[in-house]
Amino acid sequence: MKNLIYIVTDTLRADYIGAYGNTFIRTPRLDAFARRCVRFTKAHGEGLPTIPARRVFMTGREILPFDDTPPYKGVDPDLAGWRALSEEDVTLADYLRDKGYYNGLVSDLWHLFKPNMNFWRNFDTWDFIRGQERDQWIRGPKNKFNLFDYVPKHLIEKDMKKANAFLETYLQNTDWFRGEEDYFFARTVRSAIKWLENCRDRAPFHLYIDTFDPHEVFDPPKQYAAMYYDKYPMERPLYGYGVDQAAITEEDRKWIHGLYCGKVTFVDTWFGYLLDAVERLGLMEDTVICFTSDHGTEFYEHGHICKAESRLYETVTRIPLLLYVPGMDTKAGQAIDSLVSMVDIAPSLLRLMGVEPHERMTGRDLGKLIRGEAKEIRDHLVTGYGRSGAVRTHEWLFHCHAQPECKHSRGEKPATRQLFDLRKDPGEHINVHAQHPDVAAKMHAWAREVWPNAV
Repeated sequence: MKNLIYIVTDTLRADYIGAYGNTFIRTPRLDAFARRCVRFTKAHGEGLPTIPARRVFMTGREILPFDDTPPYKGVDPDLAGWRALSEEDVTLADYLRDKGYYNGLVSDLWHLFKPNMNFWRNFDTWDFIRGQERDQWIRGPKNKFNLFDYVPKHLIEKDMKKANAFLETYLQNTDWFRGEEDYFFARTVRSAIKWLENCRDRAPFHLYIDTFDPHEVFDPPKQYAAMYYDKYPMERPLYGYGVDQAAITEEDRKWIHGLYCGKVTFVDTWFGYLLDAVERLGLMEDTVICFTSDHGTEFYEHGHICKAESRLYETVTRIPLLLYVPGMDTKAGQAIDSLVSMVDIAPSLLRLMGVEPHERMTGRDLGKLIRGEAKEIRDHLVTGYGRSGAVRTHEWLFHCHAQPECKHSRGEKPATRQLFDLRKDPGEHINVHAQHPDVAAKMHAWAREVWPNAV
């Protein structure tokens, strides 16, 4: 049985990686890794965003439609699907522990270790890297920071209470940073390398590495930000929740985008250091490695920055998916253009490790695509976020208000019924629902197989 290193990032757009066609952003380490991997070009999320996606990544089971139950005390946001693992769930750690695997978890994703969460269940070790976003970690004097030193005044003055709730906490948590090794993914990678050095003799092992980067707050080390823009509005500009989206100017878009690009390259660099350690420790010959993300984000492709439940476009739902499998050298560098759901990842990893998946894991077998035994394993994909839903094929994308009865949606505006012809409109801008009623009806029927009340 092979080892597993499972790396999950947050808010990393597939098309911002060189291996997926980007020529502007520097991702040399991921690009080199992709040449040794099978690369899936049409992988998409199922349950979104962050925590619903982790439930899928860990269990290999659909979670749509979302269970519309009240959240646990101490857990926010109040969003459908944002829940801890259930007793019925069978995670990779649950299952592999019974198979004799040694399980390690290293993560800076603060949502995983909030009160009443349990995502460390059946891991033999776990290391939580503190301080991302609003993690209530470090506290200093109340008025230590002037937010106008970090964010242009016009972006936060309308609601200073909201801006402080998001950004002041982040500043308290990161005020001690001195070099790039202090930033979150760097600390996560350093912990993961130490785990591999200490625990590689406990093989077979499963190491799950989960980072919140490159999610907001966009705050890469200075040298990475400088790669993509040279007119930042202040010495350490920040972009994150709490910023007034309506006040963002054309000039703001440029520096915000520069920060995100810098964070992507920072993730790439430290992923490279992790891979160097795997090589140095002699683990490449008996370890399956998966690199992916939960979702992407928008940069004004449809008039906004950031993801939202009504923005179930490719920019948000598509995910990078790179699989390295020892002994499959003839498949290295192969691009697979078949429809793939994040539900398919966990059970496929098990099969590639030589372990038969648990019966509760309902994802399809990616190995059939890798070995050329099938051209497709799905005829359509389904993605849900809050009350909104999307159905995707190679030719069409359908949006709908999927769970109108859902009470837990954080107050966001749900999707409306729309249809996009991806052959003529790959950017997903033109609603052709009225022109193609038969296609719309078929897509709506698929949606109602998941969400009976979809409208």
